[in-house]
Amino acid sequence: MITLLYSGALAYRSRAAIGVLLYSAVAVGAWSAGADWDQLEGLSTLYLLLLNLVVLWWYADRTHHLTETVGRQYSFAVQQFVIANKPIVFLESEQEQAGGAVASGIVRLVARNVGPGIAINVHVLAHHVDGRWDRDAIGALEAGGRRVLPASVDARLELEAHAG
Repeated sequence: MITLLYSGALAYRSRAAIGVLLYSAVAVGAWSAGADWDQLEGLSTLYLLLLNLVVLWWYADRTHHLTETVGRQYSFAVQQFVIANKPIVFLESEQEQAGGAVASGIVRLVARNVGPGIAINVHVLAHHVDGRWDRDAIGALEAGGRRVLPASVDARLELEAHAG
């Protein structure tokens, strides 16, 4: 990084040196052609005006490139933030426990959010053999949260699994 900055500074210094040498050559040429001080003053004013316009153009161009870079970096940061905070919700079966011991044969479906973000408007979609779709709302789940499915949803999914 330091090398890039140093080489960039050298490039700008060399361009400035070329500009000074070019101005000197034009001034000496005008002086040797018999120009008087008023003409040299007008030439110097024109040269400095053109040099200011070049510097102004360069500054505007660099600012434009920096603005584009900042915009791309901001978009990337927003995209990474959205990706990093997406919820991940899935259904899993869980055996019910009665008094610390596993109750025999009672299995419930649980919606679990394992992602880092909050899951809003969570729905369970069930596709039936006859082509119908059922949609049941679960609600919101916080990061790391879980919710036991209502018995009606659990029973409907259970019946569909045994029928298939």
